[in-house]
Amino acid sequence: MDHIRIKKMSLDIFLGVYPEELNAPRPVIIDIDLGVDISMAGESDELSDTVDYHALAERISQALSPNNEQKPVYALIEKVATLIAEISLDFDSRIEEATVTVSKPAAFAFAEAAEVQITRRR
Repeated sequence: MDHIRIKKMSLDIFLGVYPEELNAPRPVIIDIDLGVDISMAGESDELSDTVDYHALAERISQALSPNNEQKPVYALIEKVATLIAEISLDFDSRIEEATVTVSKPAAFAFAEAAEVQITRRR
């Protein structure tokens, strides 16, 4: 299986279980690994023969980030990872598998980050 990766995507989202965490959006760092056959695009050099990862990243950003109309709030990075995997698999039927890693920098004082990684398949 081939892979398309989006690395170190940074979003500010409302995330946390403690009241002080919800005063302002917090940064998360996202890695997405898509299992998809890209052999046709390798031959044709046409965007239509592969997954438009720019459009996927935009969709994820729009779904998770606060905007003027909504302020989605997430308690757990596990939920955020699950939503990203679902969005990815729904985005393009050629995506067979999505592995998503979500890091919450400075989640606590004695570690660089808290992180989860999940894999979802069709």
